[in-house]
Amino acid sequence: MSDFDGTIADNHRSMSEAMNDVLRHFGKEPLPESEWHRFYRPDYMEFYREVGVCGSEETLREILLQKQLARPVPPIFEGAEDTLRWLSDRHVVVAIVSMTSSFLVRRFMEFYGLDRYVREIHCGFNYLRKVEAAADLIRRHTSNPSEAVYIDDSDYFIREVKDKTGCVTIAFTRGYHSKFDLQRAHPDFMINSHGSVQRYIHFLNRKQAGGLK
Repeated sequence: MSDFDGTIADNHRSMSEAMNDVLRHFGKEPLPESEWHRFYRPDYMEFYREVGVCGSEETLREILLQKQLARPVPPIFEGAEDTLRWLSDRHVVVAIVSMTSSFLVRRFMEFYGLDRYVREIHCGFNYLRKVEAAADLIRRHTSNPSEAVYIDDSDYFIREVKDKTGCVTIAFTRGYHSKFDLQRAHPDFMINSHGSVQRYIHFLNRKQAGGLK
């Protein structure tokens, strides 16, 4: 199971530009790209309140979606397609859970031809529902959480999903968050390329089969 933003999609720049378009929409000054990490909050509504943007969650999500749709499809991280294909070929249930609009995620997946490898897409949640959705996916697909793997670039979601499910967590270090922040979440593994996922899956399979002591 994987996050989307900053994990499969290399969309830090396009997301920060779209968020700045939202700020301009409300007459606020845009933020330099280097400042967005400092303002990151799992709860986007908290960010909007901090910068003085008012509106319902539904309204702000719709405005952000329109700003994102006006931009080109963002690039994909190198190796992501190969790893998704590798997992699918081995009949691993591949799922995406994200706060991003399902329409944006599906557009991206179809653009890069990834939809054939992904079994389930669950998107459009707030930060609390994202964690609940990840936990529900794990409960539905296995009675042993240690057989499930969750990949994210956020220390908050790595920590929350691990604490609530007991699954294996992999922190992707090329997304939005620094390696230092991710280390504080105590993931089981840290990777800077998608090819490493295959190596760790091999390792976990051997460990569960008793091939490692």
